[in-house]
Amino acid sequence: APNYLYYRQPILTQSIEHADVFSPDANETRVTNTLGWVHLYISRQQLQQTTQQIIFDSIAFFLLFLIMAVILTIIISRRITRPVFRLMEHLKFVETGQLGKTIEPIESNEIGAVQRGFNSMTHALLANRRHLNQRIQQATHQLNEAIADLETKNRELGFARDEAQNANRTKSEFLANMSHEIRTPINGIKGFISLLSQSSLDETQQRYVDIMLKSTSDLTNIVNEILDFSKLESGKLHIVDEPFDLYEVIEQTRDILFINVLTKNIDLNLIIFSDVPRWVTGDKLRLKQILLNLIGNAIKFTDHGAVIIKVRLEQESANEVRISISIQDSGIGISAEDQQTLFQAFSQVDSANNRRFSGTGLGLVISKNLASLMGGDISMQSIRGAGSTFTVDLPFGIAAPGTVTSVNETLSALILAAEPTCMMETRSLFDRAGVVTDANLIESSTQLDSVIDNIHRNLAQIELLVIDQRHLKIDLARLIDAEILSQVRVIVIGYDQTNLADIEPGIEFISVINTSQALAQLVLQADGNDTSETIEPGRLQGAGSKQVLLVDDNEVNLKLASELIQIWGHEVTEADHGSKAFEHYQQQSFDLIILDIQMPDIDGVALLKMIREHRPQDSTPIVALTANTPDDEAERLLELGFDYYLSKPIDEQRFRSLLDGSPTRRKSDGLIDGRDDSGPLVTFDYGRSLELSANNGSLLRQILEILQRDIPDHQGQLARAALEADRKKLGEIAHKLHGVTCYASLPRLRVKLLEFEQRLACDEILELSSAVETLSIELEAIRNEVEQHLPLAQTESALGS
Repeated sequence: APNYLYYRQPILTQSIEHADVFSPDANETRVTNTLGWVHLYISRQQLQQTTQQIIFDSIAFFLLFLIMAVILTIIISRRITRPVFRLMEHLKFVETGQLGKTIEPIESNEIGAVQRGFNSMTHALLANRRHLNQRIQQATHQLNEAIADLETKNRELGFARDEAQNANRTKSEFLANMSHEIRTPINGIKGFISLLSQSSLDETQQRYVDIMLKSTSDLTNIVNEILDFSKLESGKLHIVDEPFDLYEVIEQTRDILFINVLTKNIDLNLIIFSDVPRWVTGDKLRLKQILLNLIGNAIKFTDHGAVIIKVRLEQESANEVRISISIQDSGIGISAEDQQTLFQAFSQVDSANNRRFSGTGLGLVISKNLASLMGGDISMQSIRGAGSTFTVDLPFGIAAPGTVTSVNETLSALILAAEPTCMMETRSLFDRAGVVTDANLIESSTQLDSVIDNIHRNLAQIELLVIDQRHLKIDLARLIDAEILSQVRVIVIGYDQTNLADIEPGIEFISVINTSQALAQLVLQADGNDTSETIEPGRLQGAGSKQVLLVDDNEVNLKLASELIQIWGHEVTEADHGSKAFEHYQQQSFDLIILDIQMPDIDGVALLKMIREHRPQDSTPIVALTANTPDDEAERLLELGFDYYLSKPIDEQRFRSLLDGSPTRRKSDGLIDGRDDSGPLVTFDYGRSLELSANNGSLLRQILEILQRDIPDHQGQLARAALEADRKKLGEIAHKLHGVTCYASLPRLRVKLLEFEQRLACDEILELSSAVETLSIELEAIRNEVEQHLPLAQTESALGS
C-alpha cells in the first residue's frame, strides 16, 4: 500500500559437513539452505514522526550543551581576562608617565604574581624617575650657570672682537695715513731728483744725485716692506696672473741692484739657461719683489767674490713650467742657529748692537710668504763664513710669445773671458739677444798667443769678437791688432770704460749690465739694421697735446707732476685745493683731470661727485691719485666712479703712457653715476645672482632664504642706530649690507650703499632718519623681489638635485 514501506528478506540456514571427522578443519564443506521468507510492512507516517522526534531531541540537547559551554566559558574567561585587562590598563598609565597607580585587588593565582611584579616595577620606575628628575634639576641648574657664564664670556669675546676689529681698522687707517704721509714727500723727493739727474751735472753733482736716489729707494723699500707685511698678516695681499717677459723682469731686477755692486769689489753675474721660456704668466711685480730682496741681501752680506744668479727650467708640462732661480753669494754665510729663525719676522743674521747691516728684518718673511702665495717656495743652504745659496722655486703658466727685438741667428760671435762664470754670463746674454756664440777661456797670459793665432785663422767665420774685460789680466793692445779691427767688429764688455782709454777708437764698449733686448738693439744699430722709428724727445710720436687739470694739496707733488706733464708736451692747469679746481672746471674744458684723493677742504671723491653732477654727460676721464696702498684701493676708487688710478710715488712710465695715450671715460658694468646705459637700475637681478652662485640653484635658494630672513633684522638695526645717532654703528651695518651685495646682485642697493658710506666717511651733515628710511625702503623692495623669485630658485634647486 502507498502508506507503507515493504521489506522482504530470506531466512537462510547453513550446514557443515566433514568428510573426515578426525580432520574437521581440513575438509570442511558449508551448505546453505533457505528455510523461508520474512515480509515486513512499515508505516510511512509512523517512521516520519519517529525521525522528527529524534531530530528535535538532538537539537534541544545540543543547544542545552552549547548554552552550558558558553556560560562556563564566560565564567572561566572572566577570571582570566579581567586581571589581564587591568594589567594592560595600568600599562597604559605607565606609558603616559602615571607611575603612582597600583593594581588592586591582587589575584590569588599565577596572574597575581604578575600583578605584584608589575606593581613593584612601577614603584621602582617612580623612584628612578624622582631620582632622575632630581639629577636633571641639578644638571639644569649647572647648565644654566654654565650658559650664563658662557653668555658673559661671549659678551666679553664680542667686546674683544669689536676691540680687535677697531684695532685692525685703526691699524689699517694708520697704515693708510702713514703710507700717504710718507709716500707723498718721497714722491716729491724722488721725482725732483730724477728730473735733476736728467739735467747737466758735473761728476760730483751726479754722484750726489745717485746717493740721494739710492737713499730714497731704500726709504721706499722700508715703507713697502712694512706695508706688505701688514697686508700679509691681514690676508689682503693677492696674487695676479698676467703674461710678461721673464727675461726682462730678471734683467731689470739685476740692473736696479747693480749700483750696490759698484761700491764693492764683487761681481754680479746673471746666467739664464737657454731652455728657460721667455714668455710666462704670473705676478711679475711680486717676482721682482722677491728677487730684489734676495739679491739685495746677497750683495749686502758679500764683501768679496761674487753674487751669481742662475735661472733654470726644472719642470715643463703642456700648460705650466716650474722655474728655479738660485742666488749664490760668497758672503758671511749663516750659522745653523740663525737658520732656524731666518724666516721669522724682524729676525736678522747679524743681531749685534753695533751691527753693520741695516734693515727691518721683514724682507725674507715677506718673500717666503709671497712665494707660498704664488704656489712655490724658497729654500736655503748656507755655511757660516762660506756664503749662502737661496733658491726660489715658482710655477708659471705658459704665455703666447710677444714681440721682442732679436738678432737673427746668422750673426755669430766669439767670446773671450778670463773667468768661467763671467764667460757663461756674457754668452747667456748674447744667446738671449739671438746671437750664435762660441767662447774661449783665457785663464793666463800664456794662452794669449794661441788665442790670437786662433782668431786670425778664423777671421772669415767671426762677425763679432766680444772680449769680457772683467778679471782679464792681459794687454788688450796685444790681443786686438789692426787686421782684426779691419775685418771684425770688436766689442769690449764690462762694468766701465776705464781700461779702454788708450785703445783704438774702432773698439765698441757695451756694459754687461744690459738687457738682452737693449743688446740686440745696440748690435742691430751698429750693424746698420736698425729699423726703429725716431721718437721726438719729450713726447711720444703722434701724441697730441692735452689740456690737463691737476689737483693736489701738496705743493711739492703738485709742482713735480706739473713739471712732468709740461716736459712731456702737455698743458697743465694747477689747483692746490678742491674749490679752486671746481672753479677751473666750470670755466673751461679739459682732456684729462687728475685728482688727489686726500685733500683738506674737498677730497678727491667729493670733487669727483661735484664734477659729475655739474656736467653729467661730460666724457672727460678722471684719474685718482693717491698714496694709499691697500690692494682693494684701486677697485674701490674705480667703483666710486674714477676712470683710472695712479699711486704715489708716481710711476713715470705709466703716468706718461696715460698722458700720451688716448684715455677715455670708463663705463664699468654699465654704470655711470648710478645709472645704467640701458635704463634705471633694478632692485634684484636674478640672472646675475645665479651667476654669482656658480649657476647652483640650491645655493642661490639658500642665499635668498637667508636674505629674506635677515632683512627685517637689518631694518631694525638701522632704525635703532639712526635713533641713537650712532654713525659708527651705521657704518658697520652699511659695510655688512655691502657684503651682502657680493653674494646676490642688488645693483640699486649697491649704489645707495656706496653713496651712504661715502657721505659717512666724508663726515658730511647727514640727515640720519631720511637716509636710513631710504635704505630701509630699498631693503623692503628687495625682500618683495626675493619673495617673488624664491619659487623659481626652489624649482631650479629641485631640478638640479
